[in-house]
Amino acid sequence: MNNDFDIRDGILYKYTGDSATVVIPDSVHRIHEKAFRHCAVITSVEVPDSVTSIEWGTFSFCENLEYIKLPSTLKFISVSAIEGCTKLREIIMKDNDNYYVSDNKIISKSDESYVVSTDTLK
Repeated sequence: MNNDFDIRDGILYKYTGDSATVVIPDSVHRIHEKAFRHCAVITSVEVPDSVTSIEWGTFSFCENLEYIKLPSTLKFISVSAIEGCTKLREIIMKDNDNYYVSDNKIISKSDESYVVSTDTLK
């Protein structure tokens, strides 16, 4: 059991740790809204392949977040998931059927007007 996370029934509700580098446990399949909101300590996050949904505001206003690795299994990410992450330099996502990354923006393959971007959300 990892005490840095509030996880219930496969849903990560809150990060309570103090590590700059966060690796979300494989037991998580959904990240609840605002789970990391205003978490100034984190600089990088790795989301496991078990996660299919990242809800609104999940990483919003994590002012020192620079790097995020997203799984190829991701089916939904809210447009506000990375709002206010002004230091975000790199988003990594491989071979996803639903999204792609271009110029530090996460773009829906089915609706290219659906863009998750730190540029427009600051």
